[in-house]
Amino acid sequence: MIKMKQTGMVVVFYFRLWKHNSKVWTAFGLNFVICYLLLERILDFSEQHHTVMQIFEPFIWTFDDSYAVLLISVVLLLLFSDVPYLGKEVPYHLMRMSRKVWLTGQVLYVILATGIYMMAILLSTVIICGPRCFIGNRWSETAVKLAFSDAGETLSLASSARTIEMSRPYQCMLIIITLIFLYSCLMVFFMFVFRILLSETAGMAAGISFNLYTVLMSPELIGELFHISEQERYKLYVIAGWASPLRQATYHLHNFGYDKLPTIWQSLVYSGVVLILLFILALAGMRKYNFNFGGTLEN
Repeated sequence: MIKMKQTGMVVVFYFRLWKHNSKVWTAFGLNFVICYLLLERILDFSEQHHTVMQIFEPFIWTFDDSYAVLLISVVLLLLFSDVPYLGKEVPYHLMRMSRKVWLTGQVLYVILATGIYMMAILLSTVIICGPRCFIGNRWSETAVKLAFSDAGETLSLASSARTIEMSRPYQCMLIIITLIFLYSCLMVFFMFVFRILLSETAGMAAGISFNLYTVLMSPELIGELFHISEQERYKLYVIAGWASPLRQATYHLHNFGYDKLPTIWQSLVYSGVVLILLFILALAGMRKYNFNFGGTLEN
């Protein structure tokens, strides 16, 4: 009970810092602007065809896309650029709790903050598109037109008949937001571990490298660079589907029963196992971490 209270104390402390942290407000502001820019094409389509949408369809059509996921996840580099936090409050915490408890508090804070960020994305799509939406758990006429015509491809939306046939809006939204959440956590914890094991600069470099790796694992990019024919690219799609966390965070790039791509459940298990391994690495690194706290000089 005492350890749980101490962990909660660390979490609450860092959330209280949000009030005066410009990086936090900048990150959430950028989040809303990005959502607005990405949703503009869907709103225009709905207005031109005089149709309404299901409340979560704008989120589904927009963020069932690898590059949209990458874009909003990169903003987290700003929000979590200095995790784990090693400010002047750390000696106070470490005098009252073990390193393990302190690290657990930091990890829990990152998970909760990432979850809040995901909810902010979902809320942004609802606010922006809400006037043209209904709340029933059924696909709208807009979704049908996007999925069963060339309109979705023309607008570069990942709308597909397969999505409509195999899921409902609420179910689909929950899966997509969970996949994006896990991808974002992987990126942040990758930064987290490298900062503990090496340095603050290494942590930021790790976050950038993580996203760069997912971009370079694009089958389209690899196929163009090495002049691989369309017939041979299927193998690239399968390899990238398993090796790229970004593609595993994209709903429509999963196995729905007739290919060798990972299933939704396999992606969830994969992400969970990697997160646990990263936490173990962080814990091992924290045991050997040498804290250096500089004091202030008095004149």
